[in-house]
Order: sequence, then structure tokens, then C-alpha cells
Amino acid sequence: VLGVFGWLFTAKTKIAFALSGVVTCLLIASKMLGVVPERGKAVMNGRAKLCESIAITGSILLDQTTDAAHLETALIGIVKRNPDLLSAGLRDEEQNYLVSTKSHDSNWTLADDESSNERCMFVPLFGASGRIGRLELCFTPIVNNRVASFIDADVGTLILFVGPCTFLAFSFVLGLVLKQLDPSGAVPKRVVEALDSLAEGLLIIDVRDRVLLANQAFGNVIGVESEKLIGYRAARLGWLANGEPLRDETPWQEALAAERPVSNRPLQLQGKDGLLRSFVVNASPVVTGNDGKFRGVLVTFDDVTTLEQKKVELGEAKDAAETANRAKSEFLANMSHEIRTPMNAILGFTDVLRRGLEDDQNKRLKYLDTIHSSGSHLIELINDILDLSKIEAGKLELEITAASPYQIMSEVVEVLKVRAEQKGIYLHRTIDGQIPESIQTDSTRLRQVFTNIIGNAIKFTEQGGVELICCFDPSQTDSIEFKVVDTGIGMTQQQAERIFNPFEQADSSVTRRFGGTGLGLSISKRFTEALGGHISVTSEPGKGSVFSIKISTGVSGEIGLLDEASAEKLLDERRQDKSSNLGRIQLPPASILLVDDGESNREFLCVVLRQFGLTVTEAENGQVAVDAVENSEFDLIFMDMQMPVMDGYTATRVLRDRGLTIPIVALTANAMPEDEKKCRDAGCDGFLAKPVDVDKLAMLLKDRLGGTEAPDDGTNQVKQQRRRFENPESPRMEANDAPIYSTLPTDDALFRPIVSKFIESLPPRLELMCDAFDSRDFDELAQQAHWLKGAGGTVGFDMFTEPAKKFEKLAQDCREDELAVVLGEIIEMASRIRLEPVDKASTINEVSELV
Repeated sequence: VLGVFGWLFTAKTKIAFALSGVVTCLLIASKMLGVVPERGKAVMNGRAKLCESIAITGSILLDQTTDAAHLETALIGIVKRNPDLLSAGLRDEEQNYLVSTKSHDSNWTLADDESSNERCMFVPLFGASGRIGRLELCFTPIVNNRVASFIDADVGTLILFVGPCTFLAFSFVLGLVLKQLDPSGAVPKRVVEALDSLAEGLLIIDVRDRVLLANQAFGNVIGVESEKLIGYRAARLGWLANGEPLRDETPWQEALAAERPVSNRPLQLQGKDGLLRSFVVNASPVVTGNDGKFRGVLVTFDDVTTLEQKKVELGEAKDAAETANRAKSEFLANMSHEIRTPMNAILGFTDVLRRGLEDDQNKRLKYLDTIHSSGSHLIELINDILDLSKIEAGKLELEITAASPYQIMSEVVEVLKVRAEQKGIYLHRTIDGQIPESIQTDSTRLRQVFTNIIGNAIKFTEQGGVELICCFDPSQTDSIEFKVVDTGIGMTQQQAERIFNPFEQADSSVTRRFGGTGLGLSISKRFTEALGGHISVTSEPGKGSVFSIKISTGVSGEIGLLDEASAEKLLDERRQDKSSNLGRIQLPPASILLVDDGESNREFLCVVLRQFGLTVTEAENGQVAVDAVENSEFDLIFMDMQMPVMDGYTATRVLRDRGLTIPIVALTANAMPEDEKKCRDAGCDGFLAKPVDVDKLAMLLKDRLGGTEAPDDGTNQVKQQRRRFENPESPRMEANDAPIYSTLPTDDALFRPIVSKFIESLPPRLELMCDAFDSRDFDELAQQAHWLKGAGGTVGFDMFTEPAKKFEKLAQDCREDELAVVLGEIIEMASRIRLEPVDKASTINEVSELV
């Protein structure tokens, strides 16, 4: 009991507990094993046996004789021979003594109803006829002598049991004593305090790997008081090497074995905070005593956890930087290719036109078309980069308005269908069930997402085609889903995880084979998330891909639903109502100051502005503009913001400081929101990004100058008939006398010559096609059909596009019978072309005669 309480309260009483274990061993030997006998118990057993022997003998004697003298003599002899036996006596059943020794009556103190005890004992006597009396014996009191018990015990057995037990107990006590020995007691207190003040951990370990001294810094690391570490095995603290349990010698064990210092060994240890801490360990053997032997080792632990973490972070940052650098390098290489390809066409054909190297008017028009398409490609590329920079800067702004999802799908498909047909693949749009008539979204961003995803699918599809599917669940009106399904090359799961990262494609071979900058899908993902949804892809190599685009409808409550037929009908109605703002806006006479250091920019804007009947004054920099305002009056100023001599910001501030109040509209190629804010802060009232959208320019002029929009009298209404070629067996188009007009505003002097030139060039082209058909010159037929397919749509006669496309394909396949049918249809449509309804003389008589 003392040992248990000592263990709980103080370490020093552990020694008392251990010593009590020795006594416990002896008690066990005495009580449980019987190695040490109990004298009282042995004496009682002997007296009981003596009583039984005398009783048996007495019973025999009483049965054989009635002479009690013989029995008395026997009892007296027994009493004399046994020193512990004081007296003896025999009683009959009436409690009368038959025989007794001297003083027995005074020695017997046991009452009739009491049982035998260690001093007075009785045993019944039985004869042939039954019970005949009892034998009474009186003994001396028993004295329990423990010393005598040990002396009388089996000494060999006692030694074999108690010896090992006491050895183990002594070893345990000795271990506790050694642990309680504090070697720091031999160290001055000021030295101990100095060691505790060290930032690095410190241990003094003996040759048996026992901790003799630990400073507070080491104790803080493992969360144990330094005093409690004394006597602990240092190697059992849980040391690790590279995250694995240490299997080799510890540095201090190695130092003792080699009898030399060991330096800069890395070890790890789980700290009290649960974090894995890293140390640089230095161990130096310590000599104690006069014999010069090493009896311990001084070990220091430098905590380099933070440094190791920084190394890991630095390595990760280095890998990320190298990855980003490779991605940017690949991006720059791709971007260089993407920019140089259209720039080569732009510069090359511009130089041809500038030098007058081409006399053929049709080829010159073709060159201009190539220059325009190449410039459009460059603008799209720049817009992608700007969009990505806006997104990464967190400055993406959405313009949420009501929009028709089917109309957006149709517009994108119509634009990209030409690209798909050039590759010989299909591009379809489909409604799965019913979809909302209108949703609340940013139609521009959604259109860009479709353009990027479908354009990407077309690029990677060589056979089959691409399908844009719209799905809507009426039970979940808060979202709508679009799927772009292609039969292209597909990709692995690993490639699919990378394609939405900026500047990355599936792999570098894809870039070399198909081109591209790797921006489209990343931008699409960001736009989709901004529209309240997400984008995902499932794909399998060689079996195509499925891109799922899910966005928020932005509509709560009931939604009007349309099937595909009703959606197409509604879309046709909207197309009939659409007209060009450029031909319908009427402006009052006004004077415009156009400030731009780019001569070509000024020339283009002058052409457009003068079409509205405006007077235009040009200025090549801000200083010229300021001087012009002092000498003339203007109704509106278009101000380029980056110019030599004086930029637009400075010029605008100067003019505002001088009290100028007329509208100043900024013209700049910097289209970021912060650029617009900077322009407005300088004093600009409006903002137009380059390249200038003519329709936006027209609406801005209408708002700033107080213009009006002329009513639609039908003269510019598109009146055309389209023939859908759904299968090769499609019959000849029925004759129709309704005239066909260009969709361009032919009452505008800018567009009228272009349309007129096409009408004039059409009869000789048709004659060439007829001659080529007669001679079965299929190459010439395909070439002329290709011209008609592109030129007709350019000047507003896009009813030629489908027949010319089919005619080109039939010519390439040399299918004579079907070529004759389609050629007749083209000639029939050409006979109904009119330049303008009011001028009947503009009918192409040559075409009529040809028919």
C-alpha cells in the first residue's frame, strides 16, 4: 500500500515501493507456496492427531477391561512424555471423571457447550455399545515464532524463489535510483540556465543511450519537461530519416563507436504539435574521469524545419515556374505562328494591290476578302488575350439581358458552317424536347463560348461532324444545358484534365498539327462559370468528345417553352424584321473633328462619317486638335488617346479646362474597363474601341447629334427565295417571277457600286460555266462555283451559297446529270436579280437572254 501511494505522489518513494516488493515475495512464499511454514498451524495439527491417537487407544482399553488403573498409568505416561501436554482426563456420559492426571480439573477451563481450542481439546470415545465418554487434554498456549519458522523452513526452496524475485526487484529499484540521479546537480546553476536559454536542443547521453541531461529547448520540441527525460533511452524517442523510422545507428551511437565527432546528420522527429520537425544533429564524445575513456556524448539539435519547408516550397515554386515558362514559351511560339500567318496574307496581298500587280478585278476582290478575313482573325486573337487578362484580373463584366438560346445557337452554327463544310463534315443544331423562348444571360459571352467550343470541335474532326444540342429540364428551371458532340480524334482522361488550362492543349503534337493558342477553352470555362454554370468534357481517343455547357437561366417562375419547329419559325420572323442601322439612320448636318495619328484610320472613318452627310476635319495629334478648336467650331470630336506631340488625354483635359462642352468620344485600341475609366476621367463623354464597329458608331452619332431612325418602307427588306438541298434527289426549283434584291443597302452610294459590279460580272461567269459544262471541264466548273459561293454572299445575294456549294461538290465528283439540274437552278435565280425595285432598267437583260 505504501508503495502504491509512493508511486502516485513522489518519484523518491518509488524506492520504498520496490523494497516492499521483496517483503511481498516472502509473504507469497509463506502464504501461497508454503515454502515458509506457519508454526501455530503445524502445532494445532499435531495436537489434533495426538488427541485422536489417545482417544482410539483409550476406547480399546475401556472395552477390554474395567480396571481404570491401567488407563490412568497410560495417561500419566503420555503427559510426562509431551512437554506441551499439561494434563489429561476421561469422563463418562454423566460427566464424571473415570481417570485424570494431577491438576487436570484446574487446568480444564472449557465449558460444556464450547468447542475445542488450542489449549483445551476433547475427543468423543466410542465402544462396542456406542458412545462411552470423552477424552480431555489440556495443552500449553501456542507461541508463533516467525524466526523459528524460517529456520525450520526448506532453505533451498526458499532461496530458489526469493533469490530471483529479490534480484529483479533490486534491478528495478536500481533503475529508478539511476533515473533519479541528476547529473546536472554537479553543474552550476548558471550553466544549466545558460543551456536552457539556447535556441537549439541539447542532450548529454551516456554509453548506454540514457539521457543524463536535457535542456528546455529540446523538451519544448517533444512536449516533455526536460527533467522527465533524464534516464530515458534517447534512441526510443521515435527518430525518423526521410519520413521513415530510423534503422541505422543514431549519430551519437556512431560518435561513441567511432570515438570521433559526427556532424550535420539529418534526423526528423514528431513534435508535440503533431508536425514533423527536421533537425541537423551534431554529436561529440565526452571524456570523463582520469582514465581518458569516453563515457558519454554531447548532442545538439538544430531545428531546420522552416528551412526545409522553404526548400520544398522553393522547389515547388521552381517547378511551377518552369512549367509556366514552358507553357508561355509554347504559347509565344503558337502565338507567333497564329499572328504571322494572317499578317503574311495581309501584308502580301496589300503589297500586291498597292503596287498594282493584279489587273483582274475579281482577283483583287478576292485579295480584299482575304485581307479582311485575316484581319478579323487577328482581332479575335487579340480579343481572346484581352478576355483572359480581364478574367485573371477579376475585372470581367457581364451584360445580362434577355436572349433567345435558339437564336444564339443558330447564329453561331451559321457562321461556323462554312468552316465545317470546307472540311467535308456536318454541323447541326438540335433541340432535345422543349427549351425556353428566352433566358437572362450575357448573349455575347455565351456566343463566344459556343464559338470556341464548336470551332475547336471542327478543328479536331476529320470525318463525321459536330452537333450542338440544347437540353432543358422543366423541373429545374434555373439552369439550361448545351452539348457539343463531335466525332473527332478524342483524347485521354489526362489530356481532358489539361485542356481548360490557359495556354495549354492536349499536347505539343496537337499544336503542331492543328495550330491554335490554347486560350479558347480556358476562356470558355471562365465565361461559363461567370454565367452561373460549369463546363465539362467526356472523351475517348478515336471516338470523339462531348462538351457539356451548363449555365443559369436567370429566370424564376414560369418559362415559355418552344419546340424546334416553333423556335425556327420565331427565328425566321426576327430575321425578316432585322435591318441595317447604317442605311436607316438620318443625322442633321454637323461638323466633326477627327483626331488620329493613323492616316488609314482617319481615311476609313472619314468615308463612313461622310456617308451620313457630316463635315469632317482631320487632325493628326492632340496639339493640332487644340489649335483647330480655337479657329473653328465643331459639334463632336473623335479623339484618339495615344498620339505623338500631345496625346488624347492631355488634349482632352486642355480643351475641358478652356471651357469646351461639346461631346468628345475616345478612340482607342485599349479596350479594358480601366482604359475606358481613364478616358472618362480625362473628360471624354463616349468611348469606342478600335477597330470601330460601324453600327455602334451610327448609334453613337444618333445619340450625340440628335439623329432619327427612318421608318422601314420595305425598299431594303430582304426578299429572296432559298432552296434547301436536303438530299441529292432534290427536284429543280420551281420558276418564280418574284425579283431578288441584295440585302445590302443599295440606296447607299458606298454599297451600290459593289452590288452593281457583281450583277455586271455575273453573266460572263455563267457563260463560262455553260461552256465548261459543254466541254466537261469539271475543274473550271468547280472553280466558278467556288467564286459564286463566296462572292454572292458577300454582296447580299446569299441565295447562291447553297446551290453553288452543291454545284462545286458535284463538279469535284464529276456527276454530270446532277450538275445540269443545279446549273439550271442557278441560271433561273440569276434571271430574277434586280439592283433596286424603283429602277426597272437595272434588270439584267443579259441574264434573261442567256436563260
